[in-house]
This record gives sequence, structure tokens and C-alpha cells, in this order.
Amino acid sequence: MGYTSETKKLILMIKQGGLPEEALVEYLHNDMKYVVSNSIIMIVKKQFNSQLVVDGLCSLLSKIDEKDVFFNGIALGHLALAALGLMDTNRVAQSIFKDYYDRSSQNEKEKLDYVMEFLRNEKMEGIPKCT
Repeated sequence: MGYTSETKKLILMIKQGGLPEEALVEYLHNDMKYVVSNSIIMIVKKQFNSQLVVDGLCSLLSKIDEKDVFFNGIALGHLALAALGLMDTNRVAQSIFKDYYDRSSQNEKEKLDYVMEFLRNEKMEGIPKCT
């Protein structure tokens, strides 16, 4: 699927890491799955965990259906849940993640474990330096 040049620019801006928390949360509501997924990845990398971020991620929890899949059976809702699970200092986020995880099937748990490991690796890479 091709992207418009504006979408490509937006994804590049997100990946460069210079956008504020509010902008990243706003992009969680974008129609393009890759804009949303890159926003979630950057939220994790920057370790944003405010209530605004939690609310934004929670708005994606219903997006676990097949129509929301963007990679290898992983949907936007899985990515949002995993991001919540990685918010170590936010008890609300941890509780939301734990409640969902505890009542998930083994298949869903495996998907969430996979996504959490992916996000941990992304977080460890850090934010790219703009040159």
C-alpha cells in the first residue's frame, strides 16, 4: 500500500522523536495504521505515561479485530495494550493491562508477549538523533 507524501512526512516526523506528547496522542486517532503504530512506539521510547497517554491508548483497546491487524496477526489494540503494560510507574495502566492479560486466551497472551518484547527492544534503541 502506498502512502501519500504527506503521510510519509508525518511518519518520518514521528520517528525522529521531536513531537510532543500531545501530538503523539492526537496521532493515535489517525486513520493510517502505520501513523498510529509509530506514535505508540515513540510514546514507549519517550516513556510518556501521563493520564492523557493512558486515555489515548485505552481508546485503541477495541482495535483487536482482524480488520485492525497491521503485522503478523498483531492489531493496534495489541500494541496499545503492550504499551500500557510497559508503563511501570503508572498503576492505572498496569491494572488495565493485567486485567486484560489475565482473561486472555493463550494465543492472545503470546501476541502480547511478542509485542511487549518488540516494544522493549524499540525502547532500548532510543530515539534517533536528527542530523
